[in-house]
Amino acid sequence: MTLFEQALQDVYDDFFKNMIQNPLHTDFFSGKDINSIKEKQIRGITYLHLLFMKKDEKKLKEKLLYLGKLHYRLGIEFALFLETVNRLEILIIKELLKKKIDDIEKQYFESSSFFEQIRHYTALGYLKEYVKEEKKLIREFIEANLQKRTFTVKKIIEKHLQWEEKILDFISDENGKLDVETDFNKCDVGRWFKGINRKNLNRATLQKLEKLHIEIHHIAESIISFKKDGKYDLLVNEYHYFIKANLLFLSSLITFVFTERIKELQKDSLTGALSRSVLEDIYSKIMELSILSGQPFGIAFVDIDNFKKVNDKFGHTVGDTVLRKVAQIMKKNIRKSDYLFRYGGEEFIILTPATGKEDFFKLLERIRKEIQSTKVKGVSVTVSVGGAVIRDKKYIPLEHLIEEADRLMYRAKKEGKNRVIVEEIKI
Repeated sequence: MTLFEQALQDVYDDFFKNMIQNPLHTDFFSGKDINSIKEKQIRGITYLHLLFMKKDEKKLKEKLLYLGKLHYRLGIEFALFLETVNRLEILIIKELLKKKIDDIEKQYFESSSFFEQIRHYTALGYLKEYVKEEKKLIREFIEANLQKRTFTVKKIIEKHLQWEEKILDFISDENGKLDVETDFNKCDVGRWFKGINRKNLNRATLQKLEKLHIEIHHIAESIISFKKDGKYDLLVNEYHYFIKANLLFLSSLITFVFTERIKELQKDSLTGALSRSVLEDIYSKIMELSILSGQPFGIAFVDIDNFKKVNDKFGHTVGDTVLRKVAQIMKKNIRKSDYLFRYGGEEFIILTPATGKEDFFKLLERIRKEIQSTKVKGVSVTVSVGGAVIRDKKYIPLEHLIEEADRLMYRAKKEGKNRVIVEEIKI
C-alpha cells in the first residue's frame, strides 16, 4: 500500500461521515447502502491515483471527465463537489505531514498535483454537460418567447444566439477554435444598438440593455482567457455568470422591443394618441389608484366642433390635418402622467390621475383656448369639452363615467360650443 493509499484509508471514515451529514448531500445518500458507497469511493480514488502515478494522462482524463459528468447528472452542483474534493485534499495532506518520512516534500507535491488534476478535468466534465443542457434550454426559452412575439428583432436575437453558442462550443471543445467577434461594438448586436432610431424609445432601459451587453462581452473575454490557460475550475464559475447574463439580456431585449412594439400598436396611426382598445386597462389602474390614495381623477370627453362641415367643405385631407393638430395641442398640454385617447372620429378622451376639479378645468380650458387660437390650413377650429371629476371608494365602471363626460360635452354644445364644462360626479 502506498503512502497516499494509507493516508486515504486513515482519513476517509471521518471525511465520509462528515460528507453524509451535510444536508446538501441528504438526497443523494437517502435509502442507499452507505458502506458500499464508501468502499466504492475509496477504490475509485485509489484507481485514479494509480493512473496519475503511472502518468496515464489519457485514461485519467477520460475517467475524470466521466466523474464530472456523472456528478452533474446526479444533481450535485460543481461548487459542492469542489468543496468536497478540497476538504479531502487537506485531510490527506495533513495525514501525510504527520508521518515521519524523508521525501515528504515529494509526497506533498504529488498529492497536490493529483487533486489539481481532479479539479481540472472534472470541471471540464461539468462544463460539457452544462453547455449541452444550457444550449437546449436557451433555445427552448427563446423560441417560446419569439413564437408569441414575432417581430424584426428576431433576426438580431438569432445572431446573438449564434454568437453565444460559438462561445459555448469553444468552452466544451478542448481543441476548439474561437471564431466570434469579441468587441462589443463590432458584433451584430453592437452594430444593431448603434443603428437603431432612439427617438421616442425608453432611453434608460436602452442604456441598461447596452450595459448588460458590454458585461456579457467582458465575461466572454474572461472565459476565453481561462480556457486558453486551462483553468477549468475557474471557468465553471465564469460560465454560470455568462449564462445568467445572457438569459437576462435576451429576456430583457425581448421585453423591451415587445413593449415598444405594443406602444406603437396602441397608438392611433393618424393622431399618435392612444387607441380606444387600451382605454379600459389604463382606466382600471387609475381608478384603483384613486381608491387606494383617496385622490380624485378626471376624465374628459373632447369633441371637435362642426368637424363634418370641415370634411365636407375642405376635404378629408384637411380634416386629417385638423385631427392631428388638435391631438398635438392636447398632448403638449397634458402632463406625462396623463393619457390621451382617440375615442372615435373627431372624439378624444383625456384621463388625468390625481386631479381636482379646479386644476382639471384649468387644463381643459388651456387646451380649448390654444385650439381656438390656432388655424389649420386656414380653417378655424374649436372644441367642446365635458369633464367629470371622480372621487369614490368603490370601483365605477368606465362606461358610466364616459356617459357623464359625454353628457357634459353635449351640454357645452347646447350652450354654444367652444367651451368647457367640468363637474364633480358622484354615482
